[in-house]
Amino acid sequence: ANAGGRMSGGAQGLRVNASTLSGVVNSGLMYGSVTGFALVGSNVSSGINNQSGGSIGGVYTGVYVTASQISGGINNASNATISATIGTGLALIGGSTLNGGITNSGLITSQVTNGLALGNAFVSGGLANNTNATISGAFSGLVINLSSITGGLTNAGLITGTTGSGINLTASGLVGNFNNQSSGTISGAQYGLTVNASTISAGITNAGLITGTSLAGMYVLSSNIGGSVINSGGTVTGSQQGLIVSGSTINGNISNSGSLQTVTYAGLAVAQTNVTGSVINQVGGSISGYYGAGFNGATIAGGITNAGL
Repeated sequence: ANAGGRMSGGAQGLRVNASTLSGVVNSGLMYGSVTGFALVGSNVSSGINNQSGGSIGGVYTGVYVTASQISGGINNASNATISATIGTGLALIGGSTLNGGITNSGLITSQVTNGLALGNAFVSGGLANNTNATISGAFSGLVINLSSITGGLTNAGLITGTTGSGINLTASGLVGNFNNQSSGTISGAQYGLTVNASTISAGITNAGLITGTSLAGMYVLSSNIGGSVINSGGTVTGSQQGLIVSGSTINGNISNSGSLQTVTYAGLAVAQTNVTGSVINQVGGSISGYYGAGFNGATIAGGITNAGL
């Protein structure tokens, strides 16, 4: 435990290699010119906890976990920071396994690349960005690539990418629901949320704001959604499209009771996609753009119903 003290090194503030330990607790400063905290080929039984007031930072990576097994989760508390100047704020890669999920109530950030990145990683216990918490990157906020998360993904805070996407889920599996709550914002310069060649077992729900400045708010490409895509009173907006679903399967409905909007093309665009349920614009729902909604090569088993605008 580092309780209010300082751990700093020429390369790493703290490095644990090929070791077994009960847990890592920080409420002080861990800083390295390469990595703040590196866990390599090791086992942790009681999690990694960056407590209130704690700061873990490095030029290349704040927290770097590779080829390791962790039980007890990774927790970044309110008023705690995990940061990187050039690389990734928090990286979980290299076949690492995490039981207990990832919970952020503070700040996870990168000044140049991605705030939080999973690459060839396996997480059980879900991923949660809590109210007033931030995951931010100069490219993307949250990147999940060739990885799996069991337990869903929930955002009630801010996940943002300055030049890329807010969240980029690629060639990965999410067992559970993707849920952007009413207090949640997911924003990116290109897309707010990208789901590419991935599977989400229990659908996508948005009650907050998902926005893409230059392209689309939400882009679902070549993916399988095992449930409905629901905009539940929230807003999905982009410069060119609001919500795009292309080359995918939606095992449920596409339902809107909020706003799907753009100023350029379509508020809702569905192409070469199989929807096993219906497309429903509910009372109070608005789909707006040059085209409100556009369909191309799509199969909508239950038809299209509009009770909104």
